[in-house]
Amino acid sequence: MAEISKPIMNGEEIFWEGDYKDYKGNVHHRKISLFNNSLEIEDSVVTKSVANLHLHVTENAFSTIYLNISSTYTSENAEVSMHYLEKHPAKRLVIPIDSKISLTANF
Repeated sequence: MAEISKPIMNGEEIFWEGDYKDYKGNVHHRKISLFNNSLEIEDSVVTKSVANLHLHVTENAFSTIYLNISSTYTSENAEVSMHYLEKHPAKRLVIPIDSKISLTANF
C-alpha cells in the first residue's frame, strides 16, 4: 500500500498528501498544506503496537508553531544538534503514535 497525490492547488492553498504501510503493518498518512503565511503538517498513524513519536522543537521555533494533538503528550527539556557537537536547548514532545497530530507553523 502506497498512495501519493500530486501537489494540488485549491485557491490560495497548495497541498500534497500520501500514505503507506511500514514493515510492521502500521499505516501512516501525511498531508502538507501551504497557504498564506502558514505551513501545516498533519500526520496520523494507525498502529498495531504501543509506541511514541519524539518531536524535538527549539525554543525559538516553539513560539511560532501550533500543535493540535488528539491525545495526552508529555514535554521535557532536551538538546538538539543540527551540526556535529553543536547542541542547542529544545523541547522534546513525547506523543503516542496512535494519535492524530497536526502542526501549523506561521512565518
